[in-house]
Amino acid sequence: MKKRKSLYLIGGVLTSCFVFLSLGVSRTLIADSYNFGPQGELTLKLAVPKQNYVKGEIVPLEIEVANTSSKNISIKGADVESGYVKIFVSPSNLAFRQYLPGGVRKKTGNVVLSGYGTVKSQATILWNFAPETKDLSDSAVKTYSDNQLMTDYAFPDAGIYFVKAVLIIPGETMTKIESRAVQIVVGEPIGEDLEVWNEIRDNGEIAYFVQQNEFRGSVTSVEKEKLLNKIEQLVADNPNSLLRNQLSESVEKFRVSETKRKEFMEKLKNRKKSEN
Repeated sequence: MKKRKSLYLIGGVLTSCFVFLSLGVSRTLIADSYNFGPQGELTLKLAVPKQNYVKGEIVPLEIEVANTSSKNISIKGADVESGYVKIFVSPSNLAFRQYLPGGVRKKTGNVVLSGYGTVKSQATILWNFAPETKDLSDSAVKTYSDNQLMTDYAFPDAGIYFVKAVLIIPGETMTKIESRAVQIVVGEPIGEDLEVWNEIRDNGEIAYFVQQNEFRGSVTSVEKEKLLNKIEQLVADNPNSLLRNQLSESVEKFRVSETKRKEFMEKLKNRKKSEN
């Protein structure tokens, strides 16, 4: 355990030095917003709880849409689940590409921001909906790769990344309100984290499961069982891993959800029997 802590300490020092030399130490993780929007009345802020992560670790986001005017403003949506807030990622501050999260888009009515009011929401980054390009032409593949991330994990490599949010306000002329980009550093996992990463890095289904606490609809029941067995084995074999903790929490939430689902289905079945 002491050896593992020493490795993390050394890794943290090296990472901090790298960030300082290349871009300077960021003293605040909350991004200032551009004052765009209808008559400059809306602003968008993006924040992360910490700056340093390892490959395979979930990156939480805090999003805030603010009304800087005294009048009420109505918008279609103010969070990632609504589809009106988009997340973009750039390695080393190069071209930004859209991150496509998992989960089901949430249907919502209009969001009304009262005068000087704010709407806050959370989101996470890990699994990315990478397009299937096997049967596409080179030009079609280039169109995808120029505009969105093409890997199952949003941060598959170690290095410096920038993340920004864009609020879409549809209308005759679509308005985009863009946050300033926040910087994060993704490091190489070590010790037991490396053991876990080596087992999950090429498996997007596990990334989706960790982020959503469920499997994608395209995963068969047989595949689910195999993946669960693999995940539970990783949890058992790597008790001191941060990535292992993510896996363990997702398994627990999945089991609880499955139990509730089965209980509901059983009640529904019994109800139908009694009605007949």
